[in-house]
Amino acid sequence: MNGNEHYKSNYFLGVLAIIYFFGRVNDHGYDELISLGKFLFGALILSLFLSPDLDTDSSVSNRWMIFKYIWHPFKSAGHREILHNPVWGPFILIAFLWVPLKIYGIDFPIETIIGLGLSIEAHIFCDYVL
Repeated sequence: MNGNEHYKSNYFLGVLAIIYFFGRVNDHGYDELISLGKFLFGALILSLFLSPDLDTDSSVSNRWMIFKYIWHPFKSAGHREILHNPVWGPFILIAFLWVPLKIYGIDFPIETIIGLGLSIEAHIFCDYVL
């Protein structure tokens, strides 16, 4: 599956999230819209930088520019060996972003982490199924 197909699956995930959150606005107020924005940031924006394809010379790894070499240990393991694991892949990718930022006092809301995790899982699902 090529990168464009993965982006389409993330957009589909975003549309489902919009439907879900807008359905909750009447019951829970506009805080749900803020949660939607946080979720979409993780599912759509951060997924441009964190993808199971960071173990290849993909457009995602090239977005890291000079920092793309931090993903080199995963390249030596082989494509779809570590980062495409449905359990460890999302954990490793999110931890590689979250831990250094947390050390410097930058924290992500849980909605953002869930959005990113679901976009990574959607990528893995599409690779195995489609």
